[in-house]
Amino acid sequence: MLVNQGLEGPTTQSIGAVNVGNSVIAMKYKDGIIMVTDLLISYGNTKDYKHQKRIEKLSGECAIAASGEVSDFQEIMKKLSKKAEDDEIANDGATFLHARDYYHYLASVQY
Repeated sequence: MLVNQGLEGPTTQSIGAVNVGNSVIAMKYKDGIIMVTDLLISYGNTKDYKHQKRIEKLSGECAIAASGEVSDFQEIMKKLSKKAEDDEIANDGATFLHARDYYHYLASVQY
């Protein structure tokens, strides 16, 4: 871990991924898509968590899966949950339903 000496940004927080998940596969077929991930989270060469879920249903038409740093996926899920909750509280008819909506939101937040 690098010491933060008044600097801000992702490169000042850590030097590399810590808890990492590996495989995500998605395939489109005639009636829909199938997404699969392995359940293993590694810390370096050790197998830390053997039953970690890295795929989440976002709506009836959309799911998200992640490989890489687990904390990044958890943070994205927090942002998506908060956005969905805020949309529901606003009660203005604007809700996330399609993959395009999630994509545009994540693209703007991550940019």
